[in-house]
Amino acid sequence: MKNKKMLFLNIIVAAAVIFSFVYVLAVGGSYPLRTFVMLPGDSDPPETEVIIENEGVVEYAGARMDNGELILDFKAIGKGETKM
Repeated sequence: MKNKKMLFLNIIVAAAVIFSFVYVLAVGGSYPLRTFVMLPGDSDPPETEVIIENEGVVEYAGARMDNGELILDFKAIGKGETKM
């Protein structure tokens, strides 16, 4: 009985590690920035200019609207810190 519990526990831990790895690969490189700027409706996002201090860290991927809120999307391209 004890061996069955340990086997089950090992399978759960392995599944959690695999799920975490796949999740990080799938979404680990994208970063949405919620601006808390509310615009009427779900129309097209306004033209947005983004200035990135260290361009080797992230790149601007575009803007989108979500329930009237302007969201800026960024993609990681390297390690480090930057200001926008």
